[in-house]
Amino acid sequence: MSGRERERSGSARGRDETRDDYGPASAGVKNKVSVLVRNIPLTYTAEDLRAKFETYGELRDVYIPRDYYTQRSRGFGFIEFRDTRDADEAIYRLDRTTLEGREINVSRGSTPVS
Repeated sequence: MSGRERERSGSARGRDETRDDYGPASAGVKNKVSVLVRNIPLTYTAEDLRAKFETYGELRDVYIPRDYYTQRSRGFGFIEFRDTRDADEAIYRLDRTTLEGREINVSRGSTPVS
């Protein structure tokens, strides 16, 4: 098999085809789901967002992208739940609610292609 064929087959990097997740934080988790939160207050930190969402279930990760130059929040964030049902509950309860005077939009994040 040539190098180019190996790249296309997906096994060129030695990935285990049967494994759905990577890293110790996600060990054994099969139904994790990412939630996109738009229009969050610019003063909100990952800890603030975690506190708001962890009441609906166990979180794997919280991430708020920042502007490269100013390091200010870009106004949206991602929350990864360990369980799909918890994510659905958070979406149902928090979509179109208000945080510090801003109406947030909560929806499913896109799923990475593997």
